[in-house]
Amino acid sequence: MDNKAIKTGKMHADLAYHRFEFIKFANQRYKPGGEGKVWIYDDHHLVHVVRGRGSVVVGGKSYPLEKGMVFAVPPFTEYVLVRETHWRMMNIHYRIWLAADDPIEDHWVLPVVFRPDHFERSVQQCDILRDYFEKGKCHDGSVNPSLVAHEAVLGHWLHADVRAFHPEPVDPRLQRLYARLRSPECTEFHAPELARDVGLSISRMNSLFRQAFGCSPKRYWNEQRLGRVSNALLHQTGSIGEIAEEFGFEDQCSFSRWFKHHRVISPLTYRRRMEHGETI
Repeated sequence: MDNKAIKTGKMHADLAYHRFEFIKFANQRYKPGGEGKVWIYDDHHLVHVVRGRGSVVVGGKSYPLEKGMVFAVPPFTEYVLVRETHWRMMNIHYRIWLAADDPIEDHWVLPVVFRPDHFERSVQQCDILRDYFEKGKCHDGSVNPSLVAHEAVLGHWLHADVRAFHPEPVDPRLQRLYARLRSPECTEFHAPELARDVGLSISRMNSLFRQAFGCSPKRYWNEQRLGRVSNALLHQTGSIGEIAEEFGFEDQCSFSRWFKHHRVISPLTYRRRMEHGETI
């Protein structure tokens, strides 16, 4: 059995026991343009391109898009969508947890962009969701939108060329540390406490974490925190001070200094630019 077959078999086994949450469906039409508008969400979304041509920029890399393609965006991942022609896309927002309530993104990752053989079937499922939410059809109980979305999403996870998030087995101590660092409840980084909790010295914890995940624990924690903060600035209506308090900062000034250190601009400037579709 080749490595791809082994990987596929393991991923299918992981999905045999999972929990699915359907967040929302969006049927969107746009005119050409869109350069500079940065998007970020706290959930997964699968975007089906049913009309148009353009590209999506993720992690500084541009991926071409056209009708018949899907692009997948994990939680707290910034992206920019550039539309070269009139554009229509159908978007499913969702979350999936595997056994022990592990988020699927901790184990498996979809390609950023792919062209599924079953695209027409996926569009039919999206059409059912569109009719349900936009036209009020099938509200007699004959359609369960969550089940329709679940089937559409699983179709991609089961047939796309997914990759393992961790190509090699990860030390259980590092898995515990990783889970803690990405938790919304982890609002402060205390290296001695974290190292003690996983039974490692600080230097050993940093070294092993860097080998497994490609960065230091503190850098990973900061990246997760920055993603959540950026999402809150875009989608929440609370003041800068309220968001600072929500994420455990002592005051708005310390929050602004921290944010500006990572984003170069202040939280308020970031929010205003995002609202107006300006380049960050």
